[in-house]
Amino acid sequence: MRNKLFFWIYPPFILAFVVSVFLMTFFSARSITSFFGDLSSFQLRQTVMVTANSLEPLLRSEGAEGIVRNRKKIQERCNSLVRGSRIRITLIDPDGVVLADTGADPEKMDLHNTRAEIQDALSYGTGFATRKSASTGITTMYEAHVLRDDNGAVYGFLRTAIPFGVIDAHRTALILRILSFGAVVVVLVSFFSLFLTRRLTVPIAKIHAIAGSFSDGWFSERIPEEGPEEIASLASVMNRMAVQLDERIKTMKREREKVQAILQGMMESVAVLSSDLSLLLTNRSFDVLFHFDNSAQTGYSSLLQATHSTDLCDFMEAAIRAGGPLETTLTMYGQTTRQIRAATAPLPDGTSVLVISDLTRMHRLETIRRDFTANVSHELKTPITSIKAALETVRDMSCARDSSCGRFLDMAVRGTVRLEAILSDLLSLARIEEEEREGLPLEMVDLDGIVESIRGELAPRMDEANVVFEKTGLSAVEVRAHPGLLRQAIYNLV
Repeated sequence: MRNKLFFWIYPPFILAFVVSVFLMTFFSARSITSFFGDLSSFQLRQTVMVTANSLEPLLRSEGAEGIVRNRKKIQERCNSLVRGSRIRITLIDPDGVVLADTGADPEKMDLHNTRAEIQDALSYGTGFATRKSASTGITTMYEAHVLRDDNGAVYGFLRTAIPFGVIDAHRTALILRILSFGAVVVVLVSFFSLFLTRRLTVPIAKIHAIAGSFSDGWFSERIPEEGPEEIASLASVMNRMAVQLDERIKTMKREREKVQAILQGMMESVAVLSSDLSLLLTNRSFDVLFHFDNSAQTGYSSLLQATHSTDLCDFMEAAIRAGGPLETTLTMYGQTTRQIRAATAPLPDGTSVLVISDLTRMHRLETIRRDFTANVSHELKTPITSIKAALETVRDMSCARDSSCGRFLDMAVRGTVRLEAILSDLLSLARIEEEEREGLPLEMVDLDGIVESIRGELAPRMDEANVVFEKTGLSAVEVRAHPGLLRQAIYNLV
């Protein structure tokens, strides 16, 4: 689960600020330590100078021997100089013997000529050291200065010291003040940051809530265009988007309703199928044709479940593999045998549309028409033949002498011949349709022989009509055809 925006902004900001305060305090402590070290060194140096100036009459009047004789006065003078402070003054002779000390009994102190600050003072005039004092047991900062007479001879060392705890106490107190101030600043900044973060996250939370309504299809609400410019602009853009989405969805619904109305009103059966032949959409004609109750399905049904036709499924699989439109005629067997014409075409989204036309009634009517034509032609052929024979007999009898009677009889005979020819054509048409359905028997036929037979049969009539019949280019030509139909076609042409 993702964190909220508040936890993305507020805690990292506070953490960064706390780390900044900590680093500032750390470097401040380092700087303060260095500052107090320098300040303490400066105080010790100033104390040495003041002490040296104050003790100079006692130190330089009689040399080293005078210093020893005036130890008591020197001790009192040193005590008076550092009274009320934590600074310690020590006077040491050239041999390292402590002559006076404001922090311990000089008589009980060890020789100091080996101390680091004394060695440095002897070499460089001034010595500095920080260590644990052997007499007090406290870590102390020392600064020593060598004392020379006018001839440059060393007659003693003047050392000042201050306990490091004093420096550390001042440093700690100042650091605690800085930390306290930093803590107060952190608290104030935390509340201020919380206020700013809330000002940023509350408008975004409103946008999120109303955007959730948009995702649920409720576009009537509007996001308040308030807060910073960026958030207000975002709210304005989302409001415009909601209006446009609402209009587009309504338009799509209207178009979908139109398509549904068109599909439901079509006589053809229409279905939309996925690539695995699952039914995505069907119209009423499809449901009626295959007795398919689409409303009762909890999921997508397959084409095989709806139609129970493996031939139709094979046709659709072939069309999907071909990737283009395809059409075929199928016979479906079931409670009733049906003849259908199926046409399919792919759609851009990978689905396919299947259109099925039920040809069963048309085939049934065509069969009835064909049977009726054959039966009527067959039934009429016998009486017409009888009428023709009777007319020819009457024409050849006594009425033949009467030219008017003969003329009318000739007209009647020609009419019966015409009717007989029409019936022959109808019977031929019925036979052709039957043979087309069952398959025409084809064989190799002598075309020249058929033409000669027709010319011999029609020779008397052509002579009466002064028609010349010529054939060219036909010599031992054989074609694969139906003999009767080919002869009938050539006869009709002549």
